[in-house]
Amino acid sequence: MKTSDKILTFSAIFISVLALVVSIFQTRIMQKQSKAAVWPSLSNGQSYGPAHYIYTVNNDGVGPALIKKVTFNYKGTKFKRTNKLIDYLAELETKETKQSMRLNYEYANIHEGRVLRPEQEVKVFNAQDSIGVYLGFKYLNETEIFIEYCSIYDECWLMHNDTIKAL
Repeated sequence: MKTSDKILTFSAIFISVLALVVSIFQTRIMQKQSKAAVWPSLSNGQSYGPAHYIYTVNNDGVGPALIKKVTFNYKGTKFKRTNKLIDYLAELETKETKQSMRLNYEYANIHEGRVLRPEQEVKVFNAQDSIGVYLGFKYLNETEIFIEYCSIYDECWLMHNDTIKAL
């Protein structure tokens, strides 16, 4: 084999290997872009005033959040449903004040299997009277919320109050 043929052969092999490396690199970039295009990001927030207290969970991301697990933890007592937590907190307050209370509130459960759309806000607790506002300030500020959620690519995170951690 002539020297020129060898140079041509090695050049063709080098260019082929280089094209393969570029292709692999480009594929990885495209995979990252598609995952980023459906990335959910949960956050929680509060809105309050003299006659209202609203506790929300929001999907601030660009993709749906698939809820895997939800836990409300009030001083070691755990709940999976908002209404069970609120009933428990009202019972605590009733025992403390020795007065029965009638709450006027709305709630929405965030539960396993629920999907939060991008930019969706869920009013987990919406107090519509002074007693509910009082309960919100007194107890919900001390309640931890844990939400495990995933993207459609099965990348998962844990939202714990104001922090998000990849799982």
